[in-house]
Amino acid sequence: MKRTIIFCMFLFLNYTFYAQNSDLICAMNHTEELEQELHFKGASCTRTSQYWNDNSLYVPSENQDAIYLKANFIFLTKPDGTGNFEENNSEHQSFIDDCIEGMNFRLANLINPTNASCNTEATFLSDTKIQIIVNKIWMVDPAWDFLVSGFTPEGSIYPIYPPSPNYYYSYLDDDTTIPEGVNVVFANNGDIYEELYVNQNYTDYPLQTWAASQFPTTSDLSRSSRQFFPDVFNKYTWMKEVVTVREGLPWSTVRGWYVSDIGFKALPHEFGHSFWLFHRWECRENIMWQGWPSSKVYLRPVSEIGKMHRAASITNMRNFFTDDSYTNSNIFVDSDETWDLDFRLYSDILVDNESQLNLTCNLILPPLSRIRVKDNSVLKIKGAAINSANNSSWNGIKIQDNSSLEILPGTEINNGYFYAYTDNSSNRSFQKQNLETSNILPVVVNNKNNSSYISTIIYPNPSKDFFNVNLNNNQENLGSEIKLIDISGKILIKQKIL
Repeated sequence: MKRTIIFCMFLFLNYTFYAQNSDLICAMNHTEELEQELHFKGASCTRTSQYWNDNSLYVPSENQDAIYLKANFIFLTKPDGTGNFEENNSEHQSFIDDCIEGMNFRLANLINPTNASCNTEATFLSDTKIQIIVNKIWMVDPAWDFLVSGFTPEGSIYPIYPPSPNYYYSYLDDDTTIPEGVNVVFANNGDIYEELYVNQNYTDYPLQTWAASQFPTTSDLSRSSRQFFPDVFNKYTWMKEVVTVREGLPWSTVRGWYVSDIGFKALPHEFGHSFWLFHRWECRENIMWQGWPSSKVYLRPVSEIGKMHRAASITNMRNFFTDDSYTNSNIFVDSDETWDLDFRLYSDILVDNESQLNLTCNLILPPLSRIRVKDNSVLKIKGAAINSANNSSWNGIKIQDNSSLEILPGTEINNGYFYAYTDNSSNRSFQKQNLETSNILPVVVNNKNNSSYISTIIYPNPSKDFFNVNLNNNQENLGSEIKLIDISGKILIKQKIL
């Protein structure tokens, strides 16, 4: 079968939420405009794709794998290691670990609400498919006493919240010893700490019973993400020394209450905000209910769980997932689509049913993922940057069932190597380190009758006198014709492969 390969060479080339309850108060710092942020990067990233704003496209299936978010729980202490939960105190460590376990249990074990007003969506999902890997960090910092951080509590955080940028402990973003992750800071009112823990003066104190978290952003994808939990240790001490006596109950019982408050309720709630979720007032069973009492056991599948996964793809939160987070599932493309947004996926991509998928912006894929193009479909990459989450490799593009791959000028592929292959080809046919936009000419890969014909990168570009064309070494390529056409459409070279 004769084939013609055509290469066109470019020779010149505050809103603040607040509520009072006896559990925990949550505050968020965000603006309503955040949902409507537009930060155009050019014609190729105009964000018209349905994946930009449709939560339903991100709803996980019950049988897919979870993806894993990295978080740093930062405990600020005095130079002697006190002033907070202590690193070398096994009782303190056990409490923190139980809270972390409770948080992940709740995210993976939601409960179908009994209140009809809660379940406003037809389906129910028992698992968010998001788990949080916590790195515990102890740091000596004068701001273990949050009174020195710029925040002066006066019995209520409203309307003075937030008092200053230091409130979120922003300077920790610049600490290179802290690994990448959502920074969750724990600090205490130093005056109350001294009375409770040092002087053992057990009485009622104005403990802060709230927490704060940042909404994600789509305009600054390299931005940090922060949360702040004040007085958690002070309240731990107060419950152990005061509530047990007052209620006449063992510490194991009271401790269980507090683990539930922090681990099963407060932490999932705050991470909900980190994933773009608002407070909910119509359902006491919702994790995002702000009032008290609340069981906090439910999230809506589309408008909340789907939104969390959308935030994990198109906001700065995507930076904090592990490189190998992979759902072992497919995103199905069964009609013509253009993906003109900058996003990270955690699954495979299947282009099927004689469809065409155009990639024109930026796409980050898991190392374990692959793109499959089948059933007379087309994958066209133009003006896109394709990257692996680990900046190294991924499982490539498989072309099958009379389908084709087109890589056009303006494409950038920044993996250790990038390859496409057909059913009968095991060759890693696109192999080049750090391909630049100017190094890629149009490449058309066809799989006709399950042949192993494939074409590779054309380089260098621009070129004054020569360029290289690499084809698989097989009989299928013999007799094929290469045409070199300039930007005006003039045929400069026409050559058969002999």
